[in-house]
Amino acid sequence: MGYDPEKRVATIPYNPDCKGYVHRILWESDNKYCKFGNEIFNIDVLYSESIEKLLFGRDDYVFIAEGQIDAMSFEEIGLSAIGLGGVNETKKLIELLKEKATEKILVMALDNDKAGRRATGKFIEELAEAELDQKFIAISDLYGRYKDSNEFLIADRKGFVERMNEIVHK
Repeated sequence: MGYDPEKRVATIPYNPDCKGYVHRILWESDNKYCKFGNEIFNIDVLYSESIEKLLFGRDDYVFIAEGQIDAMSFEEIGLSAIGLGGVNETKKLIELLKEKATEKILVMALDNDKAGRRATGKFIEELAEAELDQKFIAISDLYGRYKDSNEFLIADRKGFVERMNEIVHK
């Protein structure tokens, strides 16, 4: 990651190959992101062994978040996550899963708003249409009163950790 203090912009590379990145605006704005490239953030976690799997032998979960900052909020507490780069990118994830399946259980963790709920439904429909045998979890009240994982983490870190651990340790 990078940060430009003059422009108050964080730069987040999509993946270690640095083929694309996103600028995250750190002031109030209707448009918080400026994308260069169009990849899913942190995609490697769909196919790599996690430390939890190696240490505890339990199933792996990957949280599917809307944005890169949201995905990093899960990673901050030790849970694997990818960032789609927006609600319109569910089709890209479906195409990726068609090319290379994952054994991981996907936890739909898009924003707690109309667009996030609509995209979650669309993703589930696209999975069915593609006839993919993919395990997933969709929880309508995942964030409670918070909009997304980052807002939840910042407002109530302990509650966020407890809530997400309830899901992966059932």
